Amino acid sequence: MLNEMLGSLMTPSLKVETIAVRHEYIEFLQHIDYRRDLKQLYPDLVASSGHKYGQIELKGPISQVVDAKVTINERVRKICTKQLTQTQSDLVWHIVAKNQWNQFFSGQLGKENIKAKVCTCPSNTVVILANSQEECERAFHILFEIIREDKLSITKDCSIRSDRFQSLISRLQRGSLVQIEVLQDGEEDVVRIIGTEEEIVKATKEISDFVNIDGIRSEAYRPQVSKYIWSFLSRRVHHDYVKQIAEDLEQYRVSIQITDDHEHFLIRGFSEGIEQSKQRISKLASMIVEQEKKMEFPGIKQLFLDQSGKEQLIMIEKEKDVKIEIVHSGRRFSKIPVPLPRTFSLPTKKNEGFIYDVCNFTTKEGVYVSWKYGSIENEVVSNAFNEM
Repeated sequence: MLNEMLGSLMTPSLKVETIAVRHEYIEFLQHIDYRRDLKQLYPDLVASSGHKYGQIELKGPISQVVDAKVTINERVRKICTKQLTQTQSDLVWHIVAKNQWNQFFSGQLGKENIKAKVCTCPSNTVVILANSQEECERAFHILFEIIREDKLSITKDCSIRSDRFQSLISRLQRGSLVQIEVLQDGEEDVVRIIGTEEEIVKATKEISDFVNIDGIRSEAYRPQVSKYIWSFLSRRVHHDYVKQIAEDLEQYRVSIQITDDHEHFLIRGFSEGIEQSKQRISKLASMIVEQEKKMEFPGIKQLFLDQSGKEQLIMIEKEKDVKIEIVHSGRRFSKIPVPLPRTFSLPTKKNEGFIYDVCNFTTKEGVYVSWKYGSIENEVVSNAFNEM
């Protein structure tokens, strides 16, 4: 018990105390490594930024804590500051907040043997801190000698809100000493670039290259299909299928028309939208089926060349959403017309007894042929045959 009492008397009492210091002052003290100086003066003292915002925590023997507190307060009182104007702060606030920038700027100040720190404040203002007012002014001038501002005007023909453009801006800001923002300005968008002159030149070039490639342009496109499928597809440029492609790609300002010679689609929009349009049109074309049906009997040519025959085909095309082309085989048949049904409307579902008009013709050899359309089950026949 006695030994414990003697030991406690020989061991100095420990004390923990916190000092309220504005956060920008703490950043400056950390920048000049104040803890190293304190350690030299008070070897048993531990100084650290407190768990709460804007506090320095001191822990150690009572006498050292008391003396260190006085030393820190005196050091804080000697710190000089230069407050940037709101306009100046707005210009540099985002870039100054970057760790990469702070390391770069500290290196530039170190070349001039200046111990200063540029800090951002919660009110979106920027302040320069140093051990003297002269160093604050020198740091201020160096800051605005290094930081430059450039603006790049971009017409509305470039999709600056596209994912590809946003990815470009993120990459440029992440890998260089620049801050980039897009401003709306009437008929144009303005890209504001803030940073070192060298980095601004690099960023401007990359953005300009992107704009030149990704601006709104036009491209003629025709999928690799037969002339019959192309005829069917090209006539549907205003059809829901093609219109839907343009609507789905509206963010890329896509429009799809047909060229004056009706030989290609004319796709207008941003590069990414044009490429996606071509892919979708090709997919649509691959879904179109082409099938040839031979119908060889006398009068068939004249049947479909007559106005009534053409109207019948048009009705079928509209109802079935198909395109029917009459292909001439080159063979000669009798020019005697084949009668059409009494009605020019498409037949709906009829009973099995429904019969078209009787059709008659005479071959060039003088053979008289007569037939009618209907169900053979309902007819009386003398002979029936099936040609294989």
